[in-house]
Amino acid sequence: MKKTALLSGLVLLSSLIPLDLAEAQEPLHVVKSSVNAESENAEFCLEFDHALAPLAPTRLATVLKLVSSDKPVTPQNIEASGSSLCVFPLERKKNYHLEVSGLRGASDEKMMASYSQSFIIPDRSPSLAFTAQKGDVGGFGSYKTPFVLRAVNVEHVTLEIYRITDAASMARAWQDRAQTTLAPSESAYLGRTKGQKIWQSDDISDIAPNATLEQPIT
Repeated sequence: MKKTALLSGLVLLSSLIPLDLAEAQEPLHVVKSSVNAESENAEFCLEFDHALAPLAPTRLATVLKLVSSDKPVTPQNIEASGSSLCVFPLERKKNYHLEVSGLRGASDEKMMASYSQSFIIPDRSPSLAFTAQKGDVGGFGSYKTPFVLRAVNVEHVTLEIYRITDAASMARAWQDRAQTTLAPSESAYLGRTKGQKIWQSDDISDIAPNATLEQPIT
């Protein structure tokens, strides 16, 4: 009878442990890592399974160790936001090794073991695009520069831009080919025979690697 009473007391005491205390004892894990190489300021990020506790940059610097070529690297920026931790900017084509330990979650979750990973930041992917950019407007709907050419890691390109005011010719060209886009040769033929050349560039290669060139087209 005494043993039974003692056991019941133990069960009662264990049931009184606060639920939030049990949840606070959950470990903090890295669930994903990512390299953002397409930004001019390349970064490496870790995603955790819980929101991170807010820490000052000086405190964040003590929980991670970044090494390259066996030499310590001091990141210019360390940012913890939500459940992610990012370091930036990082140099490209450089081998890094990152180790994180002692980080805590917003509900006091703890890293049970350190996390480490090696990575390298690649070059940005070559890209060429047109973007609209508003300038000083003299009236509603007017633009100072209608288009801006945006290029990244493009060694050489020749561009010709034509203005075609004959809408019927454009519609006929698309209808004849049953598609909404034209091949470069088809676009060149349509522009040269039905349009007026308004801009040409023979070389836009004067740009630093991985930098973004933005050239207004006037």
